[in-house]
Amino acid sequence: MKNILVILLVFSSSAHAAFDQTNTRYLSGTEVVEKLNLAFPDALAYATKNNSSLCTISSTDQSAAGFNTPATGRSIYLEPGTAFYSWYQKCTNAYVYYEFTNLTPELIKKHLGPLYKPEIDLDNTNLRSFSDGELMSLINYHMLRLLGPDEVIQEYGYIKDLEAYRQELLQKGKTTWALKPFLQIIERELVGRDEFLSY
Repeated sequence: MKNILVILLVFSSSAHAAFDQTNTRYLSGTEVVEKLNLAFPDALAYATKNNSSLCTISSTDQSAAGFNTPATGRSIYLEPGTAFYSWYQKCTNAYVYYEFTNLTPELIKKHLGPLYKPEIDLDNTNLRSFSDGELMSLINYHMLRLLGPDEVIQEYGYIKDLEAYRQELLQKGKTTWALKPFLQIIERELVGRDEFLSY
């Protein structure tokens, strides 16, 4: 009996927040925050330096973020629901906003990838300066950076036609005139995908 109690205590203390289907699909709220920290390290650095919060899991957000109930050790939800996406959208908006607050040359290089040139000013560069092909290479770069290679994206099975999805992203991004908001739209869209939120 003692051994069973010890085993229960060991396993229950090592359990962490997760949606019920996390073992096969979704990250927990805590893991999502860690993944956002890795994807947007400049946002984390800026927020930390200025004592701003990026993404907090308050007591009211815990069940939405996939935390387990102490009674059952399982999440209330089987998969992310509306409450999760409301909480998560606030998080991604904060990360993307703070990521582009302090534009250093290193940050610009990271976000422009294949289009990087030292003379490009993210705030004032018109999208018309780039061809659709160049903007598409930027989208490809960010899809690889945030979601993984095409093979991995297709394995998830959420996107049936990658080229059509890229065109859709291009059209969404082109609703603005400047390069910085274009990048923010693209990156916000990508981190909102199930592929980003999944294993």
